[in-house]
Amino acid sequence: MKIPPLRFVAILLLVPACLGKSDSFAASSLVRVQGVVKGPLGDDFCPAAEITFTSKHLSKVTTSDRTGFYQVDLPADLYTMTTRYQILIGKTPHFMKQTRPLFRASSRRLVLNVRMFAERWNCDIGVANKSGEPVTREQWEAVAKNLCGYEDQFAISAEDGTPYELLIKYPKRTPKSRAYEYSGDQLATNAFTPVLVEYNLFTLTAEHVVYDLDSETISATGNVEVVNQLGENQKAASMTFKISNGEAVPVR
Repeated sequence: MKIPPLRFVAILLLVPACLGKSDSFAASSLVRVQGVVKGPLGDDFCPAAEITFTSKHLSKVTTSDRTGFYQVDLPADLYTMTTRYQILIGKTPHFMKQTRPLFRASSRRLVLNVRMFAERWNCDIGVANKSGEPVTREQWEAVAKNLCGYEDQFAISAEDGTPYELLIKYPKRTPKSRAYEYSGDQLATNAFTPVLVEYNLFTLTAEHVVYDLDSETISATGNVEVVNQLGENQKAASMTFKISNGEAVPVR
């Protein structure tokens, strides 16, 4: 049986129409991620910073321009973000690194600004047991994290199973009963390094932060600044958030 000519023409016309619809869908599923990389002073831009986005399916690298601005289009997915910036201390090159934990890129546009806060380059400490017994590696590392600063990560997954992590980066830490108290510090001339908190697309900086392990709440005081996924910021003397299900919910 032969197909009539008119019906044959109709079938041919459907093919490019379907392809065009598919291409449009693929373009709409891209997420534009952009932001500015700044240095410890807040008004100093970081040109040629390397920003890497990593998912289970790809790794994409971009660099900031002379004003610190970067922009990249990514397929909607879950990513981590690592920013590296080279500085010179004397004549010796050093890399500053800032890592953002797992976040979901699903909206059309995200603004993820990066602040390369001053780091503690040297921290000589002595640790001794009251019993006189040798100090274990675990004991030394715990004291070093308290006095020299580092970062803590706490697994707080979403209800759908997404393995989000709460990241707290800090200059000083004081362990409490079922809680940690974090403090900022003056680590460079004219550059105060605050406590940095990140969870999914939530970002917070403050002079002091207390994280309650049982209630999974963040209590921040002192020059608190919260930035959302569009780069909009909110400032206050103190703020408290419940960390849950991929979100930081204000606690009144």
